[in-house]
Amino acid sequence: MPQRVMVRSRLETGGYSPSEAHYRLLARTWRSGGRLVLVGHAIGGTAASIGDAYTLFPPLVRLFERIANAGMVVITPDGGGTEQWMNATAVGALHAAVGWSATTFGTTSAVGLGVSMGNGALFRLQDDHGDLEAICGLIPLSDSDDVYDNDRGGNAASLDAAFAGDYTTNGAAFNPLVLAPGVTVPWQAWYGSADTTVIASTVEALAAAHAATTDLHEVDGGGHGNTTFDGIDPDTLIDFLASA
Repeated sequence: MPQRVMVRSRLETGGYSPSEAHYRLLARTWRSGGRLVLVGHAIGGTAASIGDAYTLFPPLVRLFERIANAGMVVITPDGGGTEQWMNATAVGALHAAVGWSATTFGTTSAVGLGVSMGNGALFRLQDDHGDLEAICGLIPLSDSDDVYDNDRGGNAASLDAAFAGDYTTNGAAFNPLVLAPGVTVPWQAWYGSADTTVIASTVEALAAAHAATTDLHEVDGGGHGNTTFDGIDPDTLIDFLASA
């Protein structure tokens, strides 16, 4: 029998930054404390776009609701904009959101849930600040050099824009594959075998380079979106976020 989801969700402005919005989900039974699940959004995303995701990416939103229903606080910050990748603006916003959640909601620990480019931002957040107990990546950016050099998904120009017009000079040092040996928290990944933006072999390379334990889940035939999200086992993912 499907789990009944009882969640309060809200789009708010202010909080961790007076100029940014965040989308947050809480179980109706939630009162205080617990664990923060900090979402690093995908390219083109903002906190407000989570509302659009109910139409565009229903499996992803259902997953967020299931996580909140399990007693965790889910917050999706704007992260400085729609295409910041893992630059300092994105990481600063995510770091601020962790501290704000602890003050506002009483959360005592944090884990990251990175969607596509959001995985890269969370890897840098952990490398810079050590805010997270674990990271879970969905269709996770794993090798930004590969995306840039091959213009996968047409994203090379976006990477340049995120790093002062020159990704190679200003951004390549923050490639998740470069940071992985210093990221010493568990990483779980859900990725598609047919994804042409985040190639499966790059996810596996990141797992091999990662300093801590990894838990890989390849979705057969999954692409860069719903066909992979549909293949995620919510119970496995939620258990990882709750216990890592």
